[in-house]
Amino acid sequence: MKNKRKQDFESAVGKLNAAYFFCEFTFSTNTFKPNPGKELELADKVVWLDDLMILSQIKERIAPPNTTADKERKWFADEVVKKATRQMRDTLSYLKTYPKIKVRNNRRHV
Repeated sequence: MKNKRKQDFESAVGKLNAAYFFCEFTFSTNTFKPNPGKELELADKVVWLDDLMILSQIKERIAPPNTTADKERKWFADEVVKKATRQMRDTLSYLKTYPKIKVRNNRRHV
């Protein structure tokens, strides 16, 4: 159920991106294969306009009713500071490392 909710959320953000940017420049699919045996993941959302690229990494949080400030700080440190920023750093590294990254834009063009 959690993955379904995440997919729904990411789909909604992709539609929002497409509403603000041309679909030709919006990429919702974030995995690519630099070689047949290896699949890598870019940031959750990538908007690419000429030489400007906007990257977004999304972390959703629905805190349980019994949460505490300490639990929220720990969640933020783990999910945002650690995982989300690593995904952004990895994306920047992939863009420097791989001269051709093939992903489909929202018009289904590669």
